[in-house]
Amino acid sequence: HATVWNTPAAQVLVLEDSPSGVRAGAAAGLRVVGLTCGGQPPSVLKETGATLIVSDFTELLGLIRQQEAALS
Repeated sequence: HATVWNTPAAQVLVLEDSPSGVRAGAAAGLRVVGLTCGGQPPSVLKETGATLIVSDFTELLGLIRQQEAALS
C-alpha cells in the first residue's frame, strides 16, 4: 500500500497480470500496467483499468528507457 511508504499515488506504478489485480490497483487510484505474459488478453486488462498494456517486463523496461532518454 502506497501510504505505508508515505509515497504519493502519482509516484506509484502497479504491475499486474490479472483482472482482479488491475481492478484493485485502479480502485486505489494508482496507475496500472497490465502484463499480458500472465495469459490475459490486452482487452480484458484495459477494460478492468490498466492504463498501459505490455507483453512482458522486457517491453516495459524498453518503454522506461525511452522515457528516460526523452527526459534527458
